[in-house]
Amino acid sequence: MSPKVAQIGLGPWGRNLLRCAQRLGALGAVLGRHEAARAELATLCPGVPVDSTVAQLLARPAISGVLIATPTDSHVELARAALAAGKDVFVEKPLCLEPEEGAALARQAQAVGRILMVGHVLWYHPVVEELARQLASGVIGPLRYLQARRQSLGKLRPREDVLWCLGPHDVSLFLGLTGGLPHTVSAHATSLLRPDYPDAVNCHFQFAGGRHADLQLSWLHPRKEQVLTLVGDHGSLVFDDTAAASDKLTLHRHTISWDDQDPSVARGASETLPVLATEPLLAEVQHFLDCIATRQPPRTDAWEAVRGLQVLTAAARSWRHGGRPESLHPLAEPAP
Repeated sequence: MSPKVAQIGLGPWGRNLLRCAQRLGALGAVLGRHEAARAELATLCPGVPVDSTVAQLLARPAISGVLIATPTDSHVELARAALAAGKDVFVEKPLCLEPEEGAALARQAQAVGRILMVGHVLWYHPVVEELARQLASGVIGPLRYLQARRQSLGKLRPREDVLWCLGPHDVSLFLGLTGGLPHTVSAHATSLLRPDYPDAVNCHFQFAGGRHADLQLSWLHPRKEQVLTLVGDHGSLVFDDTAAASDKLTLHRHTISWDDQDPSVARGASETLPVLATEPLLAEVQHFLDCIATRQPPRTDAWEAVRGLQVLTAAARSWRHGGRPESLHPLAEPAP
């Protein structure tokens, strides 16, 4: 029998989570603070209890976990309350706004023996899963360089800039694919519409082993681009999330040779790699339910999110200081 979860937050993404929880037969309660919301939820979720306060929802003994999809500045308070009530918790990215706050939540979850999972949905995308498998297989050789472009003419967020809105996706992938924090982060930003709220950001990361990464973000770009490129000694892997389902992952082979001190690159064959089509968000919610049932740590746990927060806050400091490189150091994580 699937664990039952409660839903807090009914914005556009929260409704997607709600749909997935319903489809998996796991929705046990939902929060509707206002009469209009409760009336709508009665239609959207027939037979599912609708609570008007967080306290009522968290007091339900049949609820094992809570899905939180509210504005980021409310995540800490809600997650603290849910953990204190003995619930496992799923929080949409970003976990919070400060690495130290995220670390405190991670320690609270560990102290009470609860799961704290963060919604980095790209890690549950079948193309990213296959890309990670291909990288681990050595098909492109040692990883040398990463590049991500995430831009479109998108919806502006009133309380977020483009770094915090779009950046967590690719920062999380960079950290997972390289296996650690970058040594330094530098960033340049452009605020076209509102002072101190960048609409375009370019970040550069330097990792151990001489690896580098670049991230380009914009929500004022006329064309939608969501492309991740991994470059190795023997080839490249390209994930284009705007391509057709059958064309999202491409392997480009190449060879590098040296004539004295001069390198040359010979282009090899390219091929589209087959990937099973599954819905990432549905897989992510199922993973949370599996973690509740088995007590296994989630793939995207709180400490993974904290490391991402360290990178984002360092990038924000950098662009505020004209692109000054910022050094990063891991926060102390308790033993499992």
